Amino acid sequence: MHPKTRKILYKLRLRKVFSGVFVKATKGVIDMLQKVEAWSHVTYGYPNLKSVKDLVYKKGYARGDKKADPLTDNNIIEQVLTESTVEVPNSTLS
Repeated sequence: MHPKTRKILYKLRLRKVFSGVFVKATKGVIDMLQKVEAWSHVTYGYPNLKSVKDLVYKKGYARGDKKADPLTDNNIIEQVLTESTVEVPNSTLS
């Protein structure tokens, strides 16, 4: 991989294969994505709620009591967030 391509991927926090990040779509970020698109397997676009939900439930883990529990439903998220005294409305997560 070309050093400039690697540097751009590191700036975008894409340091491992099969990793993903959410970034704000600014002109600079879009320019960087267009530069690395031809030389690496990077796809980008605007996420919708269904795809984000599917991704979080498929790959997401919550760290509660020093162990990582896979996210299967909102109960795990609510348990972890209530321990840190953050109030999350149910409509946000469902």
